[in-house]
Amino acid sequence: MGDLARGSRAERFIKEFNEDWVKKRGYQFHELLSQGLGYDEYAQVVRHYVLLKSVRGDEEEFMSPLEIYGPDGDDVEALAECLAEWLGGTKEEMIERLKKANLWE
Repeated sequence: MGDLARGSRAERFIKEFNEDWVKKRGYQFHELLSQGLGYDEYAQVVRHYVLLKSVRGDEEEFMSPLEIYGPDGDDVEALAECLAEWLGGTKEEMIERLKKANLWE
């Protein structure tokens, strides 16, 4: 799979799951500016990113080391199980959402 295809699959994943991820697994900081899923182009995976305001007033971006979604992943059934655990809901619901995002093959 080429870089453009990976990026496209990652974008569809982010569009489908970002809001729920932030609600269920997001961070709570006093100086939180923004957070959400984003594509790590270097590793070519989706991760959770957080933008915080430092004590000096600078903006600091942090990236979770957890690989939430890898566009090259072959085991979409295991992904559906992980998403159900992480976000709540059933494996079947996550399968439907992956199909909706055209990520279930």
